[in-house]
Amino acid sequence: MFILGQIFGGAAFIAEAATFQFKTRRQILLAQIFANLFWTASYFGLDAFTGMALAGVSLVRVIVFYLLRKKSQSIKNTTLDIIIVATIFASIFSWQDWRSILPLIGSLTMTLALYQEKPQYSRRLGVVQAIFWLFYNLIVLSIFGIVTEIISLVSTLIAIQRFAKKRERTRKNITASDILDRGVCHDRRL
Repeated sequence: MFILGQIFGGAAFIAEAATFQFKTRRQILLAQIFANLFWTASYFGLDAFTGMALAGVSLVRVIVFYLLRKKSQSIKNTTLDIIIVATIFASIFSWQDWRSILPLIGSLTMTLALYQEKPQYSRRLGVVQAIFWLFYNLIVLSIFGIVTEIISLVSTLIAIQRFAKKRERTRKNITASDILDRGVCHDRRL
């Protein structure tokens, strides 16, 4: 079963890597559906039952987000609450030992990250979730899980740094002409 778990982990890694190569949110969510399906099978093969249960909840979460893409905010809020409760219950019912807390925190954090309107908050939460899943994958020996989380962590940290620099450059690039254009400068000689 261990080898089968690693094979499914490889398929999950490929689906996960392909996710952000797609153009539309619909395509991204479909790729995430396959990735979570393969992660569920992978953790089952590794006897990592909390990881399997939470990957299953993540699969449902992505399907629900896919189906509710254009629904009202109140429906999305209710859905978020249901997903959080489902994540906690899945963790309780699949609890193995102390290590089960790692994917629980990672899954809850990722759920909140996906719900954020501001990308910088999603990225920060993405770092947290990657760290918890990385340690879990190290413990259960999920080779592709380890690789996926390291790549995710590095990529997210680079994105955080890149966007922080961009925001800083934008703040510094306010020139005298920008001030004049906004009518802030009242110098009559200009």
